[in-house]
Amino acid sequence: MKVKRREDEDNPSPGLSEAIVSAWRALGEPPVAERELLTIQQDVGETVSPASIARELAAAGAQLRHPEVIECDAAWRRAGWEREARRFKRLDDLVSEGPLTMKRAEELLAELDRLRQEFASTNDDEGLARLKEFAVSVQQRSQVRSKSGVEAARAEESEIVAWLKVWMQTPAIFSDWLELRKRSAEFRKRFHAD
Repeated sequence: MKVKRREDEDNPSPGLSEAIVSAWRALGEPPVAERELLTIQQDVGETVSPASIARELAAAGAQLRHPEVIECDAAWRRAGWEREARRFKRLDDLVSEGPLTMKRAEELLAELDRLRQEFASTNDDEGLARLKEFAVSVQQRSQVRSKSGVEAARAEESEIVAWLKVWMQTPAIFSDWLELRKRSAEFRKRFHAD
């Protein structure tokens, strides 16, 4: 999956550029290495990459310790990727073992919705986009499985495809919709649910 960059990560706004340079000047305009980058990053926000900070400082005349700047930026990016992997681990675990059952699909959709709410509350558009991409990929796999295999498994996969479609279109009301769907006569008859 592609990693999208935030706008302020590589193209700081004029106000952010000024804040970076100002923070460096407050440190006494030292040569820039890992310690200085991390200190400035704490001042201006941790979504701004060390490399972006270093570029702004170089433009302001700062002396950069290039190997340390590169190592600091690489460590920051690696930590970000690891954080992302941990955030999505539960989702990966739920879909990694063959076809989804309706029980696991419900768990998956509950986790998708938990993450959706978390990302929405922190205005994490990148996380929301990744979440939607993940849901689309699960839906596509279920769609393929719904066209092959045993009749009962095909019916479950078709149902899961519909659930994912509803969740992607109207996530805020999905859990209520799912409860109503499971109570419907059609669902109970089709899946022998009581």
